[in-house]
Amino acid sequence: MSNWNVDIDAIRLGISRVHTNTGFTGRWTVLNQSPLIICDTAHNKEGLSIVLKDISFIKYSKLHFVIGFVEDKELDSIIDLFPKDAIYYFWDYAEQLGLADRILLVVGSDFGRTNMYNDGNGKDHWNIGSYMLMEQGARWGNRVVGASDELHFARKINPSSLETSESGIVLTPAHIHRAVQKYLGIDDFATANGIALPDVEDIALFSSSKQTRV
Repeated sequence: MSNWNVDIDAIRLGISRVHTNTGFTGRWTVLNQSPLIICDTAHNKEGLSIVLKDISFIKYSKLHFVIGFVEDKELDSIIDLFPKDAIYYFWDYAEQLGLADRILLVVGSDFGRTNMYNDGNGKDHWNIGSYMLMEQGARWGNRVVGASDELHFARKINPSSLETSESGIVLTPAHIHRAVQKYLGIDDFATANGIALPDVEDIALFSSSKQTRV
């Protein structure tokens, strides 16, 4: 590149037209103008710091975030970057609608990332994921169910005690869905509509007497 004579204005123009020229999306991609919706794939502390700094220059009356991370991210150093008045949007809005005490929020990842880097110095998709469940005043909350080993492979758990156990089962999305169906009392509805999971083990996911240790 040392033999290329490219002036700074051409570089700026090229950067401004990355999406048009390459089809690449996800770096400050404006999805909508009114209301303003911006998509950005920043996924580490350094990238998010730049995005949030840019957001600070925007005039707005309400700021909402929809965020997601894969398992290998150090969230403790990332979450504190976000404005505190935007983090809890879901529950604030549910309170306004009078629905907060009727909601079970289930957030799940459809895949995780491998425990090794590929030839492109990135990580491929694999089937070790995670779920987060939230409910107002939940007696079964403030705990972690399931675990992974030092290589990020899933460890087995006892479906009754929820403790790790070599003779137990590996949690899958099907176990979570079956437990949710039973907890909400919609297992008969699931059966009638062909979405039941009769061959999946029951787990004591919502038992308030279970306290797990990982």
